Amino acid sequence: SEKRITDTAQVEISARYLGTGSQWSVSGPHIKPGKDFWFYVRSVNLVGKSAFVEASGRASNDAEGYLDFFRGEIGKTHLAQGMWELIDNSQLDDEMAEMKTTITETRNEITQTVSKTLEDQSATIQQIQRVQTDTNNDLAALYMLKVQKTKNGIPYVAGIGAGIEDADGQPLSNILLQADRIAMINPENGNTTPLFVAQGNQLFMNDVFLKRLFAVSITSSGEPPTFSLTPDGKLTARNADISGHISANSGTLNNVTIAENCVVKGTISADRIIGDIVKGYSFEPRDGTLHITNHKYGEGYVIFKAEVSLADDVSFDRKLILLPFTFYSGTLTIEINGRVVIKADPRVANTGTAGYFDRYDNPVYTRTNLGNTVSGVWDVAAGGGDTRITVTMRVEGGPGNMGDVEGRKRELVRWRYDAFTLMVAKSTDSGFTRRS
Repeated sequence: SEKRITDTAQVEISARYLGTGSQWSVSGPHIKPGKDFWFYVRSVNLVGKSAFVEASGRASNDAEGYLDFFRGEIGKTHLAQGMWELIDNSQLDDEMAEMKTTITETRNEITQTVSKTLEDQSATIQQIQRVQTDTNNDLAALYMLKVQKTKNGIPYVAGIGAGIEDADGQPLSNILLQADRIAMINPENGNTTPLFVAQGNQLFMNDVFLKRLFAVSITSSGEPPTFSLTPDGKLTARNADISGHISANSGTLNNVTIAENCVVKGTISADRIIGDIVKGYSFEPRDGTLHITNHKYGEGYVIFKAEVSLADDVSFDRKLILLPFTFYSGTLTIEINGRVVIKADPRVANTGTAGYFDRYDNPVYTRTNLGNTVSGVWDVAAGGGDTRITVTMRVEGGPGNMGDVEGRKRELVRWRYDAFTLMVAKSTDSGFTRRS
């Protein structure tokens, strides 16, 4: 069947008994190269019948093999044998034209011959109309037009033949052309360019529209060719625009741009990366909201507050990292989505612990000669929405009544604190191995 049959009842109805054997070979004009066919076979013996077994197969698409096969099949026909038979003009006059009619029990034939001889060369045109009976008592109808030239004892032949005869019990029609060059010309509007030319085992055509093409290899014109497809599946294209699905197991890409999003489920190894694989964001205290109270020296305080939002725009979990941040006075509070994760006051710090220092999750807090440093790492789960980071610093005291008070207090905040730097990276332990 040219189509797979999914209904077992249909298989039962369509099945035909073809014979008995250990293996089967299927052939015929209905078997087409490169097309899948479905077979349904079952065993029958004295016990009963088995269920049908399904198998599929595809005829070869090897063009060279088919040409060899057809050469043998065509060579068996009476038409081919008559076409390949040279004209015996040795018994002909130097100049002649004759018509000969032959009627026998196995053959009715009309032969027309025109011949001319000049020194060491001769030319002959012969037309044959023949109806004959073969050894199987099957009739065959043949028409042949042959042109032959003999020069220096070497015959050169061109011809066309049409015939109908039986092959394997079935009538088969053939049209055969025999020539060094075969061409077809459309004379419309005085055009003399051939539609196609066959010469030297090659076929030349201008424009071709094909429904399906099976080819061992394909090579474009140009030197070197701009496109090629080899029998082992190697595709070479100097400039390709490909859309749709591409599936590849290996290869090399050079100087390419991925215009839109892509998903990599495996491991990426890169010598150098430019981009936001790891994202960072820095800001200084003076960039936030500043609130000042009580301008009197020693009794006022400055509150700086900044809020940063981290978008939930990736499908994997991440780590939020606060790089080491050094401050010299005041109280620092950091919240993530309203939850306090760091609270520190360097005035009462003592070997990493203090009454006003609360350690949440896993921040790092150290004492330095220049001030105090905090840092931290927190998990940010994918799909939980945007993450809100709030940084608040309270600095008590002030520079007194010296000119621009607010400007002075802004300066106080700026020089007493470093810049904040937050980073975010994919949450993974790949590449790390604990040794002890």
